[in-house]
Amino acid sequence: MKKKTERRSYKRQLLTYFAAVFALFAVLLIVFQFRSDRENRKLMLEDRLSCYADIIAQSDDYPSTVALFPPELRVTVIDKNGAVVYDSVEDREKMDNHGTRPEVKEALKAREGNSIRKSDSVGINYFYYAKSYGGYIVRMALPFEYDVKKALRPDSFFILIVVLVFLIALFFIIFLSDKFGEGVSRLHRFAEAAEQGKVDYENMSFPDSELGDIGNQMLTSYHRLEQSNRMIALEKERLLLHLHYYDGGIAIFSQERKKVYANPKFVQFVNLMLDRPTPDLDSLWDSEIFRPVAEFVAGNTHSRVDNVPVFQYNVSKGGRVYALQVLVYPDNGCEVSVNDVTNVEKNKVMKQQMTNNIAHELRTPVSSIRGYLETLTVCKDISAEKRKMFLDRAYVQAMRLSDLIRDIGLITKIEEAPEQLHKEKINLRNVVDEVSDELRSRLDDMGILVENAIEDDLCVNGNESLIYAVFRNLMENSLKYGGCEIKIHVECYAKGDGYFHFSYYDTGKGVPDEHLSKIFERFYRVSEGRTRDDGGSGLGLSIVRNAIAFHKGDIRALNRKGGGLEFIFSLSEK
Repeated sequence: MKKKTERRSYKRQLLTYFAAVFALFAVLLIVFQFRSDRENRKLMLEDRLSCYADIIAQSDDYPSTVALFPPELRVTVIDKNGAVVYDSVEDREKMDNHGTRPEVKEALKAREGNSIRKSDSVGINYFYYAKSYGGYIVRMALPFEYDVKKALRPDSFFILIVVLVFLIALFFIIFLSDKFGEGVSRLHRFAEAAEQGKVDYENMSFPDSELGDIGNQMLTSYHRLEQSNRMIALEKERLLLHLHYYDGGIAIFSQERKKVYANPKFVQFVNLMLDRPTPDLDSLWDSEIFRPVAEFVAGNTHSRVDNVPVFQYNVSKGGRVYALQVLVYPDNGCEVSVNDVTNVEKNKVMKQQMTNNIAHELRTPVSSIRGYLETLTVCKDISAEKRKMFLDRAYVQAMRLSDLIRDIGLITKIEEAPEQLHKEKINLRNVVDEVSDELRSRLDDMGILVENAIEDDLCVNGNESLIYAVFRNLMENSLKYGGCEIKIHVECYAKGDGYFHFSYYDTGKGVPDEHLSKIFERFYRVSEGRTRDDGGSGLGLSIVRNAIAFHKGDIRALNRKGGGLEFIFSLSEK
């Protein structure tokens, strides 16, 4: 396994880069200065040799004139054809043609020429300078290894200055890298701490510089981001917890139709709907039941946030009704939810039936009232006796209509707004006495005896209007359908587990057994014995059942062996 190479610190890298750049700059400066100084020295040397050449050109005695020059200087006079006329070192007769020499050729073209090369006759390096005077050329030569090389040598003082400047610059680079590198080092420590999730906000600081300002801004932004991430993680945990215990089933799938999340209810509902239960939720896309979902998702890809495609439909399976809904996310993933809406559908049917029944029940009294009033309006010569009879009948129908509207409002409030019903301590014996007192005249007219056997101090925590409605509707039911000369008996026959258990019965006609399970339904009609020809709303026993359910109890009806109808029900103490 390869060892990981140790990274150099930013300060060290910065110092290395700055030093390398400055060193390169210094070397280039020295080279440039060397070349420039060499050219200047070369020009000076050429000027010097040019003066010597001018002196030779004006002289008639070459040897005598040459004797005045430095001994290492070699002088050669060449005619325009390249033949040597005079040479201060060698015999000109033995010398070859010099017309091909570089400096000579250059002098013939540009009047002056120079070159550094090895002498063919002597065998050492010379600096040659040639100058043309029209009909002849004077060439000077100095040994390159000596004076010329020394003359062209760079100035050591300049090099020393450059080295000193380099050292001073290096010192300032180290100082600046320390200042700049400190901020970078702290940023690096902050990045490492942030990666490990261990940022010490109390002790983390940055130098007072622009880099430090950037570091402080990063620290503040990261702190906010960390807090936001914590809040997001907390909200995600809450959301998952909510989805886990959500009453409905919900699942999220990726754009590849792979399960991302599914709560237990979703798994339960899906396996109830499929013909063959499966633990693999990814396979539900191939089932016939989920085919509409798959087709909708396939046809609604690339959705926008402001226009999320939603599709809903119901599935009936095993006597239950399930509502399926799919949402397509902008990333082409989707969310599928399943809810058991069996009771909702039943309630919808019941409400529709109730609406129809209410319309039917309202039609009779309204038609009667209208008929009586139209008769009174049209027939001006009707007798006073008949007029009073029609008004009395219209009044009875109006009262029936009023009772119906009251009962509908009460049952609706129990079912749809139970939180608006106030609870308080209620003495049940007093409630039964109030009901019997209110109905006393009718009870006496029919010869009905009421026995209130409830204890004097028996109290429940409930809604007074609903408790009153329970006993009033039970007693009115006996009045309407029980017959004359009967007895009504009310008692609390048992207590326990936070409930009171009651028995209410009359000794009247009773109800055929096949109707006992249906008499609590709204507007239910019994074909014999107990009808609503006397103007009942048909909601009395339905109100009783809902009022008792509001108090966390239940009720059932049965025919007594000795005759009559008995209601067994319970009420919670609290």
